This record gives sequence, C-alpha cells and structure tokens, in this order.
Amino acid sequence: MRVAPTNAEEQQSVRGILLAGGQLGALWSLAVAQPLFDLFSRSPEFFAVRGSPPGDIILFALGVTLVPPAVLLAIEVLAGIVLPGLRPVLHLLFVAALAAVGGLYVGNRLFTASGTWLLLASAALGGLAAFVYLKVSAARTFLTVLSPAPLVFTGLFLFASPVTRLVFPVEAKDPSAVAIQSTTPVVLIVFDELPTVALMNEAEEMDGVRFPAFARLARESTWFRNATTVHAHTHRAVPAILTGRVPAEDALPVLSDHPKNLFTLLGGRYDLRVFESLTRLCPSDLCETSEPDPFGARLESLGLDLGVVYLHMVVPASLRSRLPPVGENWSNFLGQDEEADDERPAGSATAGIREAARRMRSCGRKICNFAGLITRSTKPTLFFLHSLLPHAPWHYLPSGRRYTGAPRNLPGQLDGRLGDDAWVAAQAYQRFLLQLGYTDRALGVVLDRLRAERIYDEALVVVVADHGASFRPGEPRRNATPANLVDLAFVPLFVKQPGPPRGRIADAPARTVDVLPTIAEALGVRIPWEVEGRSLLGAVRPVDGSVTIPDQDGEPITRELGSLLAERRRALAEQVGLFGTGGWDDVYALGADPVLLGAKVDELRVVSDPKLRGRALLGSARQGAGVSPSYVTGRLEGVSPGQTLAVAVNGAIAAVTRSYGDGDAVAFSALVPESVLRAGDNDIEIFVARRGTTPPTVERLRTARR
Repeated sequence: MRVAPTNAEEQQSVRGILLAGGQLGALWSLAVAQPLFDLFSRSPEFFAVRGSPPGDIILFALGVTLVPPAVLLAIEVLAGIVLPGLRPVLHLLFVAALAAVGGLYVGNRLFTASGTWLLLASAALGGLAAFVYLKVSAARTFLTVLSPAPLVFTGLFLFASPVTRLVFPVEAKDPSAVAIQSTTPVVLIVFDELPTVALMNEAEEMDGVRFPAFARLARESTWFRNATTVHAHTHRAVPAILTGRVPAEDALPVLSDHPKNLFTLLGGRYDLRVFESLTRLCPSDLCETSEPDPFGARLESLGLDLGVVYLHMVVPASLRSRLPPVGENWSNFLGQDEEADDERPAGSATAGIREAARRMRSCGRKICNFAGLITRSTKPTLFFLHSLLPHAPWHYLPSGRRYTGAPRNLPGQLDGRLGDDAWVAAQAYQRFLLQLGYTDRALGVVLDRLRAERIYDEALVVVVADHGASFRPGEPRRNATPANLVDLAFVPLFVKQPGPPRGRIADAPARTVDVLPTIAEALGVRIPWEVEGRSLLGAVRPVDGSVTIPDQDGEPITRELGSLLAERRRALAEQVGLFGTGGWDDVYALGADPVLLGAKVDELRVVSDPKLRGRALLGSARQGAGVSPSYVTGRLEGVSPGQTLAVAVNGAIAAVTRSYGDGDAVAFSALVPESVLRAGDNDIEIFVARRGTTPPTVERLRTARR
C-alpha cells in the first residue's frame, strides 16, 4: 500500500514527511482548531474572565493548530523508523480518525439523531474518507493544497476576530482625578445568580429561619425589595454595578473596556482589597489580589477546560449530560480549583482565614480568603468581593459541608435550557436553595468579621447580586425570555449606611446600575463620567417603572414593574408550595410520600427486580468533617422515567425521588438530610415504590456493595 512518498530516497523521504504533516495539519484544523476558533471568536469572554494575558492567547492559538498534528506526524516518523511499512498505514488511520471527528462535529450541529447513530455514521465517514484518500490522487492533492489552513485560521483568530482586542489591548486611561475627602470604609459584596424570591417567606419578607444572615442584614439596612438587574449574564451585569452604566453587548469584562469604574474612582485615595471572580476591572497596580495565576497553572487550567469544551462540541446531545457542564463560570469546568479551595488553611494562614475556615467547614468560592483580607487599617479601604455563590455548580449544604456524587452535572439541562420534566427542575431548585443556605453562612462569616475588626458600624455596606436564575421547565436558566424574566430580573440589594444600623424596606424601583452612584453620594464623590444609574440615598423615587433585560441576541425584553411583581408573587406561592418556609426539613422533603418518608425498611414489603448501574454512593458512604454523602445519584436499568424511588439510609427511608430520562438512559438523584447520616460509614439503599399496597411494597435495586 503506497499512500504517500516513501523513503526510496532521502530527499523524497523529507518531502513525504512534509506533505504528510501538511495534510494532517489541514485535517486537524478543519476538524478541531477552526471549530474552537469559531466558538471563542464568538465568546472571547472565555479568555477575558480567566485573565489570560496576550501571550497565553497567542500560545493557545499556535498550540491548538500546530502541536497536535506535529505529534501525530512524529508518531508516524518514529513508527516508520522502527517498521518502514507502518508509517503509511498510520497516516491512513489518522486521516480516517480526523475525518470521523470532523464529521461528528458537523453531525452534531445539523442533526438530532441518537448518540449511537451519530457515532456509527461518523465512523463510516472516516472509513470512506480514508478509502477516497487512498484511491483518489485528487483527494491527496486537495489536502496538500489545504496545508496552509492552520496558519490562515490562526491569523484570522488573532488578527480579525473580537479576540484581537485581548491580544492587542488598548491601554486603559484613568478618568479625571477627583478629590476624595471621605475616610468611610466601603464594603461591596456581589453574589452571583441569586433571585430575590428565593430568600422570601410567604409574606414576601426575608426568611429569617433559613437565611439568618440575610435577615439580620435586612434589619440593619435598607432592603430595596424590588431591585432589578440590567443583564442576565455576569460578564455584563457585574461591570454595570461597578461602572453605573449598562455595558455594550460587545464589551468585554476587562479594564480596557471599562476604565471608568469603582476601582479607578477610589484607587487614588483608598486601599483596595479586591476579589474579582469573572471580571478584570481593577488595575493590577492597585489590586494585588487580581494578579494572574502562575504560567504553569494557567496553562494546565486552559488545557483541561479546552478538552471539556471540545467534548461538548463533538459528543452527541443524548450523551452530553454525562460531561461536566460548561458556560457556568467560563473556566474550571472540572472543579479542580474548587476542591483546592475546600482544603483547610495551613498554619501560616491569617487568624481571619483560620476562623472563617472553622465556621465554614468548606472554604469554597474564596470566602475564607476574602474574610482574611478584612482587617482594620489607618487608610480608608474598599473591600470588594464578587463571590460565585450561590451560582451553579451546586454542591454545598447549609451546614457548610460539601457533598460528593458528580454534583457538577445538572440533570435535565442541555445547552443552558432545563428540560420539560418538572420534577428535575424542582430538584435543581432544591439544590440551589441548599447552596443558598451555605451562601447565607458565608455572608454571616463576612459580616461578623467586619464587626470583629470594628469596621461594620462605620462602613458603607452594600450587598447585591448580579442577576437571578430561572428553574422553569423548558426555559433557559439564564438567557432571558418573556417567560423567565421575572426569575432573572429581581435581585437582592441592601444598603447599610455608616452609623447605627437602621432597617427598612424600600419598594421603589431600583437597579443595579444605581450602586455606584449610591456609593459616590455616600462618600461625597463626584463621578467624572456619565452614568445611567441614580443614587438610592434620600431622593424620592417613582413608585413604578419598567424592567428591561436583553435576550441572548441583545434584543430588549421589557415589562412593567407592577405586572412583574404580580408574577413574582405567583412564583413565590409555587416556591412555598414546593419547599415551605422556615427550616430545611421541607426542602429535603421535596415530593416525599408521607407514608414512605421515615418508614423503617423492616416494616415494608421488600421484593427484588431491577438492577442499579453505577454504585458511586451506594453501599457504604462515609461522612467526614467537611464532606457529606447527602447527594445520592445513579443510573437505572429495568426502571422507566417517572417512577417513585425511595432512598434508605441506615435502615430508614430518608428521601423520596423520581426517576427521569437522561439522554439514552434513565437516572435518579436525591438529597438526604444530614441529620440521618452518622459519622463514618452509612448504609444507603435504593428502592422502587409500588403504589396502592398496604404495607407499602418496594423493590430493592440490586447493586454491588463496596
């Protein structure tokens, strides 16, 4: 078999290697590099929010186009040295594999066939491509002509796409200097993905049993109960808070696109102690905490995230739910940094970090690190935290523990849209609420730290969220639509002015762009640029207004505030119907059959039939100081979607759930209360419940024990 020039002569061998390398480069670029370039050209925030310097982006572009085909070519050459006839065979296999991958990518974009059929069709396409390459010289010539494709695609990506603004950033110019006489400490905490309704009880007041820290803050500040955001995505919503302006749809969350912001306004006078999560608006010379990670760590994180992103592009939709979700935080899709966050601080950590770690149990989302920054200073200080709480992925409990069991997967969600299964959507809301309990614990730690350092009473404290989240079946969780606008628009906003705490509820319209003007007025500072927000202090505000959030295409969705509030009351009634108010027992008891919940397994009629596949948390599950086996999940055989399941812990039914369709499989998940778990090993079993029998009949799911 002769598919390319061989080593008949040294010159021909070199020519053959170059031709083979060019062909592999062309195929790789078409199948992998160009799809990635196209995606990131439309989503340059992937690099912006992770703080990628220009060198990293250039290295990414060159690496993704040149390194993999070079590795494949090296394998060919080395194989040819060992066994001369092996090189053309390997080359043909590589051609088939790359054609199959490219076909899988195109098939995923054009068809909705099952995963099995797409995989088989792509494999057949790869075989056909290899056959044509072997038999038709014009096909080999065509691939050779395409050899410059890697350089062309790389050049277009770096020099003719929105990424160009990150590769060649325009130097940001600070706004005109303003005189600041105030010495008032400023604390600005921005939570992420937090709808106001989630904090409320049936009276539209703060649920002080589940969320004592938020309730305490509401009693000591002005709670703008009807505050709304201006955007449903963090990379637009947080800059709006920090600049007082609604960002342009093409603006990136970086300093060069938002040079006029809270940090540059106060930086000449204030000490800035800043934790930005998904924005890079604070100048590095003013915010030491905004410095990028070491090069090796950035490269590793980028490589891992790229792998997950590409898998989402080529894995068929019916199988994609098994992958870690992307698009939630723009980075860290495997959660490796989050696990590191949860490690207990070493002995060299500050007293503030150690105390926060003791109270939090799991130091997730940089809360302990931020608490350690809170110390009293002779210089006026801005304390800023954008926390990725209670944002997905959800894996924290109100106790402070972190649960295991593949929690980064969001059942029922595909491409950012919840499925039509109302049960799965309700379970997503359940997990969110439990993580919101952890968020309340985090807020309490920060507020107590401010009090311990004698900062709280004299400080201007503003707590807000960037946007809400929707848990409506069939609707996007984050992209705004007329149906979910009520869930995304309303966000908590609290303003505690310096001096003795005074609490009140203000129902006048307020927007997140009002935060910066409010801070400026409290400090007596003139903002040297035009803002769209208005200070919330003192001025009489209208009793009604309109709420506008752009959809995913940038088109505005507008509703009158009054009608949106009526819709929020209906959403609150649905929430209370599902989860009650006060305490966490009702949240854990979502959908529970009162006959089954709490029953002893020995008191039930137990039979065996179905089989459970996937034993991750079954059998013996261990509870530790910072980790809980509360989240039980798996895939099922012999069970159809919609069947009632009972989860037994240590011989008693602790949770009731339902099976659901998960692509081509049937799966389940449930959260059991920590109160039923004991330290050390816990015995966990799953049963299918049969209706209408006395005593209740359940079928034990057979599973291998640990």
